[in-house]
Amino acid sequence: MRCLLVLPFLLLAVCSARAGGEADSLEIGLKTATGPQRVDLLNRLSSFYQWLEPDRSLRYADQAFEAATRIRYREGVKYALRRRGDVYAMQGNHTKALAYLLNSLKVGDKPEDDLSKAHVLSSIGHSYTNLNEYRLATDYLQRGLDLFRKAANPRGIGISYRRLGNLQQLLGDQEKALQYYRQSLKIMREINDPPGLAFVLDDIGSVERERGNYSRALARYQESLALKERTGNKIEIAITLANVGEIRTQLTDYANALRAYQRALEIAGEFSLLDVTASTYLRISELYRKKGDSGKAYENLLLHTQIKDDLFDKEKLKQLAQMQSNLESLTQQNEIKVLREKQKLQESTLRQNQSEIAFWTACFGLVSLLIVVVVIGYRIIRGDNRLLQDQNKEIKQQKEEIETRNAEIGDNNQKLESARLLIEEQNLALRQANNELEAKVDERTRQLTQAYVDLLTVNQDLDTLIYRASHDIKGPLATLIGLCNVAQLEVQGEASISYFSKVETTARNMDRILMRLLSISDIRLGHVVKRKVDLEQIIHHTLQSLIPKSERKQTLVYVRIQPDLEFNSDEDLLRIILQNLLENALYYSANFSRQDSYVQVNVTEDEVRNILIHIKDNGVGINDNTAERVFDMFFRGNEVSNGAGLGLYIAKIATEKLNGTITLKNKARGETLFEVKLPR
Repeated sequence: MRCLLVLPFLLLAVCSARAGGEADSLEIGLKTATGPQRVDLLNRLSSFYQWLEPDRSLRYADQAFEAATRIRYREGVKYALRRRGDVYAMQGNHTKALAYLLNSLKVGDKPEDDLSKAHVLSSIGHSYTNLNEYRLATDYLQRGLDLFRKAANPRGIGISYRRLGNLQQLLGDQEKALQYYRQSLKIMREINDPPGLAFVLDDIGSVERERGNYSRALARYQESLALKERTGNKIEIAITLANVGEIRTQLTDYANALRAYQRALEIAGEFSLLDVTASTYLRISELYRKKGDSGKAYENLLLHTQIKDDLFDKEKLKQLAQMQSNLESLTQQNEIKVLREKQKLQESTLRQNQSEIAFWTACFGLVSLLIVVVVIGYRIIRGDNRLLQDQNKEIKQQKEEIETRNAEIGDNNQKLESARLLIEEQNLALRQANNELEAKVDERTRQLTQAYVDLLTVNQDLDTLIYRASHDIKGPLATLIGLCNVAQLEVQGEASISYFSKVETTARNMDRILMRLLSISDIRLGHVVKRKVDLEQIIHHTLQSLIPKSERKQTLVYVRIQPDLEFNSDEDLLRIILQNLLENALYYSANFSRQDSYVQVNVTEDEVRNILIHIKDNGVGINDNTAERVFDMFFRGNEVSNGAGLGLYIAKIATEKLNGTITLKNKARGETLFEVKLPR
């Protein structure tokens, strides 16, 4: 096959010094090359600069397309179209990429082109995936994989598996996506392909990120980043840096996350990577939202929206039909040019023959001895003239046919122009509607932002009120308790001592309520500090502090913790959760159980490695009428409760502070089960 089918990602594995030498060699060869050889060199240069200088790659592809069209070299035209499609796909402009890739598929389809066709089909499927056209994406990716298998091309098979994994991940099937990624990873390791290996590591990292396994995801991304740094692939470095920034944001490492985002934006701007730039601004907006800086969060969200709108310019969708029309028009123009040159040659021959006739006619009058020769020559020339006249008539007929076809082309062009004007009018109306919608969205966003700020202010004022009120009341209560103690020592009357004892008990109950209110304020205003915790030790200390308070009769406590269970969390918040849940369980099981009282504590992890804490008791249970309100502030779910209705509420807000959930699982009479789910 004349066209050199250079794989688009082959040059990523070559070091920069060797790459520079190869580029110089191709440039030198280009100076003397002509015809198909020149087209092939231009296409190779376009492939070489795809990841290093995308704009330069596009220029070489344009030159290859023009040269191949001029000499009617279909293989060169096909590969030049594919080159442009691959570059636009790499830059994230998948609408443009599809226009060129689909045209490349139409130009020539010979049996020996299976490998080239496989690459084009796979690239088309990848672009449809990014445009959320999943049915078309599945069809093209599977067809590409079948051709790669037929050609026994392991690298193409590995790329197809990775792209099928991308599709399954977007469809929400993480397990199937991981199966494809592992198959691709195995192939890339076997053929020692660092760029392909880096891409698969990125994809596996994205699945771990979706599952909440941020440490695993960060390890995968950093391994991928190291491979890309060695190969010098700056464009893919930008993509991985953006992913690293997102993981560090989830781990609250905001400073390093911002550094990764800034470097990703610099590279994306240098190489016009619109989709990378848009997604990075969105992630920076989320970072500032987590930090509480709503102004910068909104500013970066607007930048993301503006760039995302540019990516999907609807007017580009008609380039597919226009390009096909241009190809047919160029072919017809070349045919007309050839026919006109043929006509000029025949007319020149006719004029030359007419000159010969005049010459022989003159000679006939001057040389009578040569009259016989002249007559014979004249007859011969006259026969030639008749033949030329017949040919000229045929040429005129062909010219008329060509003019008719040109008129038809002119009519088609006029129809296309009318359609273009109609589309422009519709696009103008669409832009006006978009502008009006954007104005409404901006106004609504401003209103929501103001409402959010007002809500934050009210919440902060409420927390401050609770904190100050609790502190201001705590002092007088302490004085009252002290006076009651002194009075009980000094007064003599049994009734007076009883009254002072009841006043002291009431004051101490109020003091406990104030302490719980202060605990609520501390939880809301405090910062989560995660470090490695010893869950077994925390449970043991909590039980030791609670059992003496609740032990009216013997209560059996069963604690079962999954072996080798390690995770990071805020120890103070975890202690508050266990304190309130265990205090309730011990109180009700010890005082209201109609059989041998027990409390069960079971700690495991679920399939996505979340920590699950189950606390169960056989006290009085919780009825259906009150089950939905047990986590409300000041709500007491049982008439025998001696608390203020704050314990479960405090456990709930502490769990939510750790991004977890607390659920009442079993509310049967005489039995209660709570489940706490915490992320690692």
